[in-house]
Amino acid sequence: MGGSVTLGSALREVERVSCVAEPGAWRVSWSPLDGAEAYEVQQTTSIGQFPWLLVATVSGNELRMPSALAEEVWIRVRAVSVTGAGPWSDPVLIRTRQASARMVA
Repeated sequence: MGGSVTLGSALREVERVSCVAEPGAWRVSWSPLDGAEAYEVQQTTSIGQFPWLLVATVSGNELRMPSALAEEVWIRVRAVSVTGAGPWSDPVLIRTRQASARMVA
């Protein structure tokens, strides 16, 4: 059989994922979900070309992560509970070169 489904795992998709530039880092945040015990955050430099890598598992609805070395980084988040994990959020694109240009201008 394919992927497992746990009855009662009614976690919804994480919404309002956003990234804000801070000195030397990005603050990634999202809307908290009822029933979520933790959140998994993944990143990739190219959707479909490179795999998604787990950045962190956090208990709150915010993560401060070092600025990426790549020019573009995609981030996605999902809620996790004892009954299973919810669906991944829509990916959010961080463009580091564009952010740097804005700070200089």
